[in-house]
Amino acid sequence: MEKLRVAALQLQVQWHNPAANRSRIVELFSHFDSSADLILLPEMFTTGFSMAASELAETMDGETVIWMKDFARERNALVGGSIIIRENGQFYNRFVLVNEKDIVFTYDKRHLFRMSGEHETYIQGQTQGFCQIKGWKVAIQICYDLRFPVWSRNRKNEAGFDYDLLINVASWPAVRIRHWDTLLKARAIDNQAYVIGLNRVGEDGGGVNHVGSSAILDPLGDPLAHHVGDETILYAELDYEQMATYREKFPIWKDADEFSLE
Repeated sequence: MEKLRVAALQLQVQWHNPAANRSRIVELFSHFDSSADLILLPEMFTTGFSMAASELAETMDGETVIWMKDFARERNALVGGSIIIRENGQFYNRFVLVNEKDIVFTYDKRHLFRMSGEHETYIQGQTQGFCQIKGWKVAIQICYDLRFPVWSRNRKNEAGFDYDLLINVASWPAVRIRHWDTLLKARAIDNQAYVIGLNRVGEDGGGVNHVGSSAILDPLGDPLAHHVGDETILYAELDYEQMATYREKFPIWKDADEFSLE
């Protein structure tokens, strides 16, 4: 399996300003000279983490998804991030992954952050977010999902592990950033998989501050890239063979408990 090159943008999201955020993303990547297979953007990267869905929601053939496809073509990469989507009269906090032509994959956030009223605005996702990128098995999550280890459990069966890489795009506030840092490491260690935790920076329209602390972690929970405080693009090349060797030498999965999700 060839290495997977990932670039994750820790963005200072402008409140309720999709055009400005899209322009800023293009500007920041204009200075990025590495090639990537996958480009990641934070939770609700066009608007900030907002409950104003009726004002901000777009459709799956709307301006942002079209822009994502154009950006994917310009960068010759897959592009993914969370946006507010309206579908059949309902609202979703949806991770959308695109290539230059198509929507490749979507995941609707499962665990809605009730402390902000997210569960009263958006429809809860019902399925885990598993997809494949260049042969890598990838699990997609959004922010609050990170707190629920059963949702993240990496099971192994005859087809192999559920995933090799766990991605979580977030708007995780500074006041609880220690939890974010700890949970990202725990997910990598527990599940013997690479983890990308991509958080935004800056203050949102509700006065909530974010400091990033985005990270790309190896299956032992050690950082390949990590940054706190300001906008940056985190980059790493993920090595499948190193992960596979570690899983065989230290096979904790053989002693994992069976369970079912409801």
